[in-house]
Amino acid sequence: MSLYCPFCHYYCPDWKIYDNIEQCNNCSRYSLIPNPNIASWLVDNTKLSTEQISNFCDISITLVEDMKSNKDLFPIKKNPITNHIVTLEQIKKCEENSNLALEITDKKCIEKCKIKEEKNKEKEALKSLKKLLKLTKELEKRIEKDKLIEEKLKEQGKKLWYDVSNQTKISTSALSTIVSLIKKYDNRLVKNAFKSIYKYFDTLLIKEKQKTYYDDYDNYIDTGWENEKIYFLTAVIFKNSNTQDVTEYIDLFDNIYKLIKKHKTKNPLKLNTKPVVSGLEYENLCYEILKKAGYLVNKTSSTGDQGVDLIVSKYDKKCAIQCKYYSSPVGNGAVQEIIAGRDFYNCNYGIVCSNTTYTKAARLLASSQNIILTSEINIANIIDNLLNN
Repeated sequence: MSLYCPFCHYYCPDWKIYDNIEQCNNCSRYSLIPNPNIASWLVDNTKLSTEQISNFCDISITLVEDMKSNKDLFPIKKNPITNHIVTLEQIKKCEENSNLALEITDKKCIEKCKIKEEKNKEKEALKSLKKLLKLTKELEKRIEKDKLIEEKLKEQGKKLWYDVSNQTKISTSALSTIVSLIKKYDNRLVKNAFKSIYKYFDTLLIKEKQKTYYDDYDNYIDTGWENEKIYFLTAVIFKNSNTQDVTEYIDLFDNIYKLIKKHKTKNPLKLNTKPVVSGLEYENLCYEILKKAGYLVNKTSSTGDQGVDLIVSKYDKKCAIQCKYYSSPVGNGAVQEIIAGRDFYNCNYGIVCSNTTYTKAARLLASSQNIILTSEINIANIIDNLLNN
């Protein structure tokens, strides 16, 4: 509620109040809060006008007039002079001039108000400081709790990585990815997804190579890789689950798949070979890669090879490989050749291995005839998956 100041005639909404005294925020002058006891004393002991007493004591003119007609209306009378509110000199000046407003001018009273104001400021500052300290302690506890949770999640991530890959070393970025997945999904689900994707990674890699490629204008083309992810989530990761819509877990699949892919291709075979500049050198490179990986590899004759350059054998399984070193995407013809060569050499599998990408037609034909399209980077992993499973 706004209070009226009798000095500056300002309705101040926020007065400073000290005991029975208030200070106007506009003119900074002091006045009394409604005080009939002081008014009663002034009526009895001074010649101040009714308006002066009314304004000074912040009470109605009617009440002051009632005091004048009935001296015992307020038997308890408070002397403003001895209580250091006004001085006798101030009262006398106002008695001589009814146009003057009586105001609090006693230095002791004003000093008391200022001291009280400072104390109030100190109390508020102390209160704010205590509140800040409390918030700081709560924040420290929360940070400590978050650190413990983060450490626990990191331990879970390291254990998960070891359980899946049987390796204790893990990069900071990989651990960060795993922790983020555990936070977002259930730890058990993440672990199950890791094991499943790690187990079938080579198959998934083949599927990705078969169903994605870059066209002549460097545009990424997906001919079924996204659908393959959904099928894998449904048929493998959520095989025994009631989950109806697995599309929301594609992000889970992508993160794990990329992490494992990076790990699997982080340390490729180190070969003592010169830079490849011809088809024959590329064929020798693939031969050396497979020999280094521990496979029995045979080269076909340079003429009449029926579209097959290398044959990899293990037990009763054989894999026919055609090596293509091109500067442009490998086309449909190479796939047709390996189909014929696979049947000619009675091989179980057919692979085209190239340093470049494959055309859409080549991918479609390869997918329909179970021909694998890959590169020298992944050839050893693919052969391992085919001949050891």
